Amino acid sequence: MIFEKKITYTFLELFINILNHMYMKRIILTSILFSVSLCFSFSQNKVGCWKFDDASNFTKAEVGNPLTLVGTGVHKADGPDASNGAVTVDKKTYFEVDHGIAVKSGASYVNDYSLVIDFKIPAVGPWYNFYQTDPTNTSDGDCFINTSGYIGTYITGYSSLAVSSDKWHRLVISASLNNSYNYYLDGSFIHATDNKQTADGRFSLDKKFLLFADDDGDDGTLDVAEVSLYDGALTDAQVAALGGAGHTSTGISNIQANNDSNIKIMSPIRDFISITVPDNQKIQNVTLFDTYGHLVLQSMNSDTKINVSGLEKGIYIAKVRIDGKDYYLKCLKD
Repeated sequence: MIFEKKITYTFLELFINILNHMYMKRIILTSILFSVSLCFSFSQNKVGCWKFDDASNFTKAEVGNPLTLVGTGVHKADGPDASNGAVTVDKKTYFEVDHGIAVKSGASYVNDYSLVIDFKIPAVGPWYNFYQTDPTNTSDGDCFINTSGYIGTYITGYSSLAVSSDKWHRLVISASLNNSYNYYLDGSFIHATDNKQTADGRFSLDKKFLLFADDDGDDGTLDVAEVSLYDGALTDAQVAALGGAGHTSTGISNIQANNDSNIKIMSPIRDFISITVPDNQKIQNVTLFDTYGHLVLQSMNSDTKINVSGLEKGIYIAKVRIDGKDYYLKCLKD
């Protein structure tokens, strides 16, 4: 009897231990899933997209909330191509954006976001403004084209590259305040503010912000084909993957680098990437990203030929580092 009780007790212990183990595994799995979902909740999701294709409803949203029109100076315009419409936004007319991005814990405003705008200006000379973080429009706008065609503001400084008139461009403003605040044009990096800008400061977003508004008239008439908003700062590779608006991207992020036109990747590629560089320059490393900005391959040597036979077909962005400078080139794997 004593032996039977001992066996019964042992089996009972075993059963309880199994239940406890299963319970702990469930807790651990739940914690892992929660952590993963938490990580993904702070990725760069597109939370707003407005294409202005519907002439009967220019405020229509493809993603997110509809825009609110302030003023009456909005007209149908020709876009970059037949499938991509546009709108002309007159001076003193603008849109209010209810973005819906959640404020992160410990912050008072939204400090991480990216704004993508496909635009065309009729002439270099007037001032133009892309966005206004003050929803009351009683202060200065926050990203201008100045009278010489350069992009920026006094506080951030201006780009070293000027926009062209009567030509479609794609501007990206990528903000991770306290870390970075960068301007890109047609897939290429054109300017970074020196002091990174402070979180919850001038460039942070309240619950609403304005497109193409300025308090004292520095909001010249321009054409707009598309506006997109992301809830995080887009990376160099992600911006390079977006390319330009209505014309081919330069594919290189640093326009101030020397011999830009002499750094090439033959495309389409199959089993190998072959990189052509000037004779007097040496590759330090090459990093390959997919169009979502995910790192898929990295070569830490000076090879100009890299095996990519294991990668799927599609578009990739190669970041080629030469003499401490990064060059971004788009390539197609066949």
